[in-house]
This record gives sequence, structure tokens and C-alpha cells, in this order.
Amino acid sequence: MAVLQIVFRNIGELSFGLSWGDEFTSMAVLWITLVGAMIAVRQKGHIRMDFTERYLPPRWQKLTAIIANLSAATVCLVVCYFSINLVVWEFKDSVPGIGVIPSWLLVSIIPLACFVMGLRFVISIFVESEESLEPEEC
Repeated sequence: MAVLQIVFRNIGELSFGLSWGDEFTSMAVLWITLVGAMIAVRQKGHIRMDFTERYLPPRWQKLTAIIANLSAATVCLVVCYFSINLVVWEFKDSVPGIGVIPSWLLVSIIPLACFVMGLRFVISIFVESEESLEPEEC
């Protein structure tokens, strides 16, 4: 899409662009990024500092994992809160989006994704704690 936009802008006297091209590209990147982030958190494939898993004793590893998950959940839920305000402002101001799709609907992925990721981080605190309490099988 971005390539077409550049080509259409530079066709000599026919200089025109797709009026919705930049907005579409921005929203596509936003949606792909946040859906990918939700999948990464679900599969525990997100970026994290795992040096504690290598160098600390098991007891400290559990504590640092809890702190890391709690910190990540806090960040996600704070972003969720403020992005809800963004969606409300976009709705009240009737900001145009792409074609008939209003902007508030396009950016609604932000609070949704942040809430889902925050919830997954909170759940992982309890799931990992329960897994560590189970006796290991021989």
C-alpha cells in the first residue's frame, strides 16, 4: 500500500495519491502489531529479561517472575485505561477513519489488546505459582 502511495504521488502530471492509503497503512500496522503482541503473550514468546532464570536460585526465580509479570500487567492495564479515553474522545469528536469505518472503531484494538495482555500476565502469575507447587514426576 505504501509503495502504491509513493508511485501514485510521483507519476509526473498525474500526481495523486490514495486519500485513504496512509491511514490504512497506519491502522494495519497498529492492528498487526497488537494482535501479534497478544499472541506472543499467550504463547509466552514476548520479549523479557530472562537472565534471572539462568543465574538466580529457583526461589528467587519465582519471585522475579512474579514481579516481572505484575509489572507487565500494570503497564498493560495503565495503557488500557488511557487508551479507553482515546477511544471515547475519538467517538465524541466523530473523527473520520477509513471510508465508512470511524476512527474510534479502528483504534479500539489498543484498549482491547492491552486488557487481554494485562489479564494474561495476571493469570500467568497464578498459573506459574501453581505449577511450581506441583511435585515433579520422575
